[in-house]
Amino acid sequence: RFAADLARAGALQASFLRPPHAHARIRAIAAGTARAMPGVAAVYTAEDTVAAGLGHNPCLVEIKGVDGRRHVAPPRLPMSPGRVRHVGEIVAMVVAATLDRARDAAEAIEVDWEPLDAVATGDAALLPGAPLLHDEAPGNLVCDWRKGDEAATAAAFARAAHVARVSFRANRILASYVEPRAALAEWDAGTGVVTLTTPSQGVHVIHRLLCDHVLRIPRDALRVVSEDVGGGFGPKLPPYPEQALACFAARTLGRTVRWVQERSEHHLADTHARDLVAEAALALDADGRFLAIRVDAVANYGAYVSAVTPTITTGGMAKVLTSLYDIPAAFIAMRCAFSNTAPVDAFRGAGKPETGV
Repeated sequence: RFAADLARAGALQASFLRPPHAHARIRAIAAGTARAMPGVAAVYTAEDTVAAGLGHNPCLVEIKGVDGRRHVAPPRLPMSPGRVRHVGEIVAMVVAATLDRARDAAEAIEVDWEPLDAVATGDAALLPGAPLLHDEAPGNLVCDWRKGDEAATAAAFARAAHVARVSFRANRILASYVEPRAALAEWDAGTGVVTLTTPSQGVHVIHRLLCDHVLRIPRDALRVVSEDVGGGFGPKLPPYPEQALACFAARTLGRTVRWVQERSEHHLADTHARDLVAEAALALDADGRFLAIRVDAVANYGAYVSAVTPTITTGGMAKVLTSLYDIPAAFIAMRCAFSNTAPVDAFRGAGKPETGV
């Protein structure tokens, strides 16, 4: 039983308006026409969610850079007030009696956009003069992370008889699971509890983060259920804005709210994976024995830091870089960058395929 099979009688249907720009300021949103359309129960924008106190969806892990500081993690709200940083972000939510009416109302919302320059790759994002995504991250740098014995690696390369080098890009990929994401938020007037049925890779992380950080409600005010799940592979691990917003609307309206993701939304809004450019070098002695391996790379994190992203191309790569070989010295220099793309996160091996081993 996939979430789309759970059609509750009288449930309101949700549709989300997403931007046509990868990077833009929102000068104004005119939603009056949409709110007045037949069957529309509510239209929400960032102004509403900020006023309601909805909070930041935090990262679950951390890494520290060469300066000893934690990676940069700008606020990631269910809707970003005043600015969008990738085309999958949510600008407005429409809740209506039917899905067609919700979609029609979403199309009736008028947004006054100020398009901004955008950057789509991590290496380009770190170049001087690249469009800046977050004031908290000068130069779009999330973290300058390093691991290994740099001095021993440099010494091994200095005495090497042969050095083999390869440059490669681990291209960005998408899960494209059988069942797209969904959220069914059912309000119980008697108990004041919302039951969120959503396909996931574990209800506990979603429950804790939604309650403690995003919705900011007691844990006993939300129940999270995952029934049959048509594929996960990583992207269904973290909580997403649509889940939080469905619960918010259900609590605010005192109604059941249902959203089933369209395939095009999956491509725009779910976490992607990989997206790394690297140069790897292997030092060998005159007999062809390995002396050291060195990697200099840039990881593209997308517009925000997702659930376990920081440990994927850093610690995840470091664990398997030398593979089965006896390599005396190894060193990784990994710069992690923000860009105007969907955030990346875990997917099938997380950090291992990026090494190219």
